[in-house]
Amino acid sequence: MKLRFVGPVCCALLASGAAGCVRTSDGSIEPAYAPAMGRAGPLPVVTLQPVRREVSDTLRYRPAPVPEPPAEAYASPPVYRAPQRRAVQVEATPLASTVACGPTQSAAGRVRVECR
Repeated sequence: MKLRFVGPVCCALLASGAAGCVRTSDGSIEPAYAPAMGRAGPLPVVTLQPVRREVSDTLRYRPAPVPEPPAEAYASPPVYRAPQRRAVQVEATPLASTVACGPTQSAAGRVRVECR
């Protein structure tokens, strides 16, 4: 039963190898062989014939790309600048007396810091 499938599988493998694709000089991929109708006596037969193209067909000129539209003029928005701040000058006045801080104990026994 397995031998019945060997013939068609072999034919399919041979046909797939013969009908491969070829990369042309311009980089496109085309089939190497194309099916064609032929005659073997009175019977029509399908054969695979190599695809042959003229050099002018494969190396024809490509159209130029569409030019890009010209760039539009762009006016940048005005830049907001905050007004400059000036430092406030403070007049230094000398202190007439100095402050002295120290721990003091109250009658209840609590200690706290007092400044005079």
